[in-house]
Amino acid sequence: MKNKGTRGKLGALQQTESSRSNSVRERERSQAQKATAEAAFYALQQLTDRELYAKQKEVAGLVVLGQAQGVYICTLLDALGGNYNALRDYLMINGGMWRGGSWAAT
Repeated sequence: MKNKGTRGKLGALQQTESSRSNSVRERERSQAQKATAEAAFYALQQLTDRELYAKQKEVAGLVVLGQAQGVYICTLLDALGGNYNALRDYLMINGGMWRGGSWAAT
């Protein structure tokens, strides 16, 4: 009878150790999945940050270009004595809308 009781205790101990081992493996698997998800999130965040930075630089460049064009137009208008029609004609000719004695189709 002692032998049967010892086997029962041994079986219970093995089952407990197996459960602990499974629990540890499951915890490690969960931690690995969490680390993988965090790495993917970080990579995506870095990508979106780079894209945002590029767009901000593009917008800043467009703002500077718009300001420069405004200064250009004001300078031309001043040079033409405030004559808007002359400015318009100059810009149309300079923009290629006047070709060989006739207006080009737009």
